[in-house]
Amino acid sequence: MKFEVVRTALFLGLAGVSAAAGAVLDGDLGRWLDDTAAPQLGETLSRHPRFQGETIRLAAVTPGSAPGRSNALARAVEDRLRQRLLAVEGVRLAADGPRRNCEAPQTIGYLLRLEVSGQGRHNGRVHIAVVDVAESVWVSGISHQWQGRLSAAERAALEAPVNQASPGSAGSPIPLRSADHVASAVKADLACLLPRDINGAVYIETPEDAALARVSLALQAELMYESFAALTPARDDAGWLLTLNTDSADADVRELSLTLSEAGGGNRQKVASVFVSGPLEAPSEETTAAAAPQRRLEPGALPPMAAGTPPAAADLLSALHMTPARPEGICDHRRARVNSCVEVSFELIRPAYLFVLSTREHTLADVSCDAARARAEAGQRRYRMRVAPGDFAVDPRAAGPDAGFYVLAARDRAVAGELQQALAGAPGQCGRPRGGSTAHAQWLSGLRRVLDVHGGQIDWRALHLVHDTDGIVAL
Repeated sequence: MKFEVVRTALFLGLAGVSAAAGAVLDGDLGRWLDDTAAPQLGETLSRHPRFQGETIRLAAVTPGSAPGRSNALARAVEDRLRQRLLAVEGVRLAADGPRRNCEAPQTIGYLLRLEVSGQGRHNGRVHIAVVDVAESVWVSGISHQWQGRLSAAERAALEAPVNQASPGSAGSPIPLRSADHVASAVKADLACLLPRDINGAVYIETPEDAALARVSLALQAELMYESFAALTPARDDAGWLLTLNTDSADADVRELSLTLSEAGGGNRQKVASVFVSGPLEAPSEETTAAAAPQRRLEPGALPPMAAGTPPAAADLLSALHMTPARPEGICDHRRARVNSCVEVSFELIRPAYLFVLSTREHTLADVSCDAARARAEAGQRRYRMRVAPGDFAVDPRAAGPDAGFYVLAARDRAVAGELQQALAGAPGQCGRPRGGSTAHAQWLSGLRRVLDVHGGQIDWRALHLVHDTDGIVAL
């Protein structure tokens, strides 16, 4: 997801919408909307008996664009018209945004269709009409049209593409490498479609494909604290199986489905679906090692951060590289067992506020409690890290990663302050009680909100490690 998409999502308040539209519509088009189209439409929609009590949805379209694709000028026209109509008493407009709590979709009686197009190099055309959704016919007598010269800002907006499709739809697939975001979208679908009358524990199978395996592990972390699925780390104990699969191995955009089936076979049904982009991957040794024991993330790990590249990366951090550590300092063989220490390196590409933390024995560590933080200079960074061996005497399928290494960087001081506050609020850190799974789930939710809101200004990398009989490997 690009930063422009993240920034657009922030314009939820009416004042923000007004400012965004006003910056674009600075010519004759904006004046026509304010002085002619909006007043006449407001009068019709609020007073005509046909529209009394009816919910109307605004929809800006651009001829020749793919479904879900538009441009910034069409978005600005839609925003300006919505702002003006909301001020008219009696006009009912459908709210934008995702549905909540699996509620039924709104019943829409009429569609206010805004067609925005360019004409030549400098001119544009806007046509506004109303569609009766139930009858699938145009409502006669309601038609407003503007043609004229666009301002420089309006011409630039006409050329700026905007993706209006919901994340996870065919028009806006989620990059498959962003395992945590794919898992969140799958979970949202699953919350509405998973049958509530299933008996027995649920086991999430790990696919052979490396990319799908990461999504599976992230989904386990997402569902760990949810009440609608009783997960088990042991397949033999499960009454039901959840399986991820795709409809195509070749297409760049494909549908990722989650199916539920009885462990003994039969009664198979799709319970979630999301569109993803990017290539599938051949199984790697690390993925195979991680999938075989079916390790799941413990509360001390950070489920919102799956290893890999975040979808809204601010291009502040390079990838993390793990190498065997030299036998010195905390990695001296006299203080640590052979092959129990690694060195993690990365580059801070440009100056930023840097956060480096880790998890050990399923507990968050190394969180700075000092709110005052200086901007770090660009350059290479290296950190040695001990990874204690796991408990090989117990079933390894019930264990999580033995350690996690996390790096976050923020461009802005204020954003860094919010991130610092969120991290310092972790249970067991900065004088706070350890708490239980509920407290940890609440903290993760707060951290996720900070990462989502400031996605374009925060970059992060994560590495999950396990120390087993083969040494230290990355999940």
